[in-house]
Amino acid sequence: MVFVFIFLLFTACGIEEFYYLPQVPQESISVQFNSNADIDIPAISSVNFYYASGYQIFYRIYLSDELLDTINENNFSRINPSLLNDFNFFSSYTDLTNNTIVMTSSIFSSRNYFEMDYAVEIDFAMNRNGGNLSLNFLPEDGIYPVADFNGDTRILRRSRDVIRDSQTNIIEPNNFFWNTAELRNNLNAVSVYNADTAPIQNRTPVWAYTAMYIVTTGQNPQTFARIYSKPTFIGVFKLPDAN
Repeated sequence: MVFVFIFLLFTACGIEEFYYLPQVPQESISVQFNSNADIDIPAISSVNFYYASGYQIFYRIYLSDELLDTINENNFSRINPSLLNDFNFFSSYTDLTNNTIVMTSSIFSSRNYFEMDYAVEIDFAMNRNGGNLSLNFLPEDGIYPVADFNGDTRILRRSRDVIRDSQTNIIEPNNFFWNTAELRNNLNAVSVYNADTAPIQNRTPVWAYTAMYIVTTGQNPQTFARIYSKPTFIGVFKLPDAN
């Protein structure tokens, strides 16, 4: 049985219209050494889900004073208590047995999760045809974390809508998934600067991690609003240090 996500629309005449998007199966995701994830993204039926467009990843960054070789939900709170809180919050949405939840972008933004960007986005899209997605966070200083979709590689970028330089308040052009002095400053983890970053209270950050979820995306054919499937948890990755 395929569990899908329900999007509910009340039309002017009071008739309920339901729009479903398939959730990426958890078993399609394989994580190695907390630095690499391989995702077999299924193709989306153009008949059953004609309003689907493709896939997107939501993320949040967590500052930490813990360096862990093994990362799982049992030690999320050691990285940052907010990581465990957010993971527990999304558990009801990722639950395969619950197919009656409506997912909206505001649910992600309520936890300061944002859509991931890519350097040089032209012709790079995780489209409805599916394929293989690889995320790589190599543990080497100055190495860009990248995404490879069906052999097309792009440097990962944090959301351009929320990352601003703490001194100039200008959108930061080099908003890569790197652990920098500016990023790991708790004082910069606020809505006008690093809105995608969770500070760590009463502790001095040394490292940074990111948690990611993948969703199927589409457009409501009546309202033209963007719609989402239930999210699937990808994993938690340590950000490499910048040079």
